[in-house]
Amino acid sequence: MSIVGFLLKPKKEMAKKDTRYVKVGKYYLTSHAQNRIVQRERTMDKVDVLDNLFTKPNAITQIKYNKNGKPSYDRVGKRITTSINPTNNNVATCRPVSKKEMKQFGLTDVGKGGKRKYVKQKFGK
Repeated sequence: MSIVGFLLKPKKEMAKKDTRYVKVGKYYLTSHAQNRIVQRERTMDKVDVLDNLFTKPNAITQIKYNKNGKPSYDRVGKRITTSINPTNNNVATCRPVSKKEMKQFGLTDVGKGGKRKYVKQKFGK
């Protein structure tokens, strides 16, 4: 499935636990990531995911390993953060940018309402 296929995929199908992986460019969106994208309380859009994956992110974290030994790194974008497995380019999960990440990477909030947008702070003149 391509980028257009991902955008046209119904949210009901993305919310199923056994939904198929979606190939978007060089990345594969896992069923867990797709479930997180369509959750109402997370206020994320499909376009936000594509924006995060295909534009320059605000920050990229170091590779870390979970308790099972699986590697991952985070791409902190304008609206969301995606966790990606570097060995097979699987997008493990997606979430809105946290306040901790805002502080850690020097981001500022320029959005209003449900459409928050975070950009690098400019220091000096």
